[in-house]
Amino acid sequence: MSDQSTLAPTVTIAVAGNPNAGKTALFNALTGVRQKTGNWPGVTVDRKEGRYTYRGQKFNVVDLPGTYSLDALSIDQRIASDYILSDEVDVVVNVVDASNLERHLYLSVQLAEMGVPMVMALNMSDIADKHGIAIDTAALEAALGVKAIRVVSITGDGVDDLEAAIADVAASKSTPTVEIDYGPATGAATDSVAAALGTSSDDPRRDRWIARRLLETSSHAGLSPAVAAAVEKARTWSDKVDRIVVNRWLGIPIFLVVMYLMFMFTINIGGAFIDAFDGVAGAIFVDGFGALLSSIGAPEWLVVVLANGIGGGIQVVATFIPVVGALYLFLSALEDSGYLARAAFIMDRAMRRVGLPGKAFVPMIVGFGCNVPAVMATRTLENERERKLTIAMNPFMSCGARLPVYALFAAAFFPRNGQNLVFLLYLIGILVAIGTGFVMKHSLLQGESEGFLMDLPVYHRPTLKGVLFYTWDRLKGFVQKAGSVIIVMVMVLAVLNSLGTDGSFGNEDSEGSVLSSIGKTITPVFSPLGIQEDNWP
Repeated sequence: MSDQSTLAPTVTIAVAGNPNAGKTALFNALTGVRQKTGNWPGVTVDRKEGRYTYRGQKFNVVDLPGTYSLDALSIDQRIASDYILSDEVDVVVNVVDASNLERHLYLSVQLAEMGVPMVMALNMSDIADKHGIAIDTAALEAALGVKAIRVVSITGDGVDDLEAAIADVAASKSTPTVEIDYGPATGAATDSVAAALGTSSDDPRRDRWIARRLLETSSHAGLSPAVAAAVEKARTWSDKVDRIVVNRWLGIPIFLVVMYLMFMFTINIGGAFIDAFDGVAGAIFVDGFGALLSSIGAPEWLVVVLANGIGGGIQVVATFIPVVGALYLFLSALEDSGYLARAAFIMDRAMRRVGLPGKAFVPMIVGFGCNVPAVMATRTLENERERKLTIAMNPFMSCGARLPVYALFAAAFFPRNGQNLVFLLYLIGILVAIGTGFVMKHSLLQGESEGFLMDLPVYHRPTLKGVLFYTWDRLKGFVQKAGSVIIVMVMVLAVLNSLGTDGSFGNEDSEGSVLSSIGKTITPVFSPLGIQEDNWP
């Protein structure tokens, strides 16, 4: 057992790993619902933190952005490397995909060379076992000089062992012992650069690590053959499935079918609950709350503000929940299965025509849920031109807030097969986005895309727990961000609808309300749409 008396009051853990390594799932397994989200200093990028207690010791967990290396080519890589090099981190948990270990070892070697206390989490060990992939854990630990723990984050298997290993490493402050021989020429150049930089780190290994990052030109120069030898390769059934799913001719039709199924599920399943959510929310927050306020003698203006305004806003937000929730549920299942990463690969050729790599399509897919995190997701792109171009295209991706509006009109004018209309609207949005990118590529944002190298995760069956957790997390974020704006706007409209031009209250839906007066004033602007003054009360 570790000596907990040597630990600080709170131990800070940085969770680092490649995209699709299950890093966020492990973060959730460690922290549960004890999480908070902020921003990294200087950039509008989510910083997710959580906490847990083990043997009476408090641990603060920071989920770093997923990155393939620490070479500071993108915002994510710079955030990860800067934070790990800071004095805030006590232990780094390196999450790797055990079913695709060799690809993830480049980042592991970089982390080990930094000389920070580290534990390796061999995530998705169950998938590795199913695919016949044998990992010599002892050889891996000996090569890197770190503890390697087998875990399955989505089920929680091995998480207790990981927590124990983290506590032990934090107490002993043991650092990786990996030493890679880069040859005398590189070694001399590294020492020379480190001396020229005049770094002030207490650990000379960190000084040399920074110097090597400046000298490196090969993306895999630091991968030790001894470490790679700890893995025995085996072909998986994912490779066979990908021959069809990412096929040059079949990939895009399959992607369109998947998108169509998503909208059919969202409209037919999510849309079926809109009336129920509307009725329940209206009965509780508008009628019920209004009756309660009236019974205690509350003034009419207060009833309007609280019941009709805030309560009405909650009712509007409630009608969004089933449709947006169904959309997030489907997207979470696609992401958990491993298919969503293939969409970026499939769209690579089309995206290159507008000067973007295929992975720029990932933020656009995120835009189906909400455009705000979609814009933030562009931080994974390597250069500023690609980020700006992707951000410019994102507004044309119809977000979840527009979906209930689409569903409403589809149900009103196309009672049968309304999902076909919604699918067409989304498809038009994608085409307009690509067209916008094409125009901007040849005008304001000229240039060609960078090379595209992507690590495709193995396919696996989505877990109910994981899908529901991701759905709830995203739906909660949507309600908090979009809901607050909607409630304020509905409250303002309710007050304007009740407030008369003479200063009186109780003018709802009448010619004497301020809202009606404003509407009639601006009606000529909307006359091309067929809206006339007599459309107002």
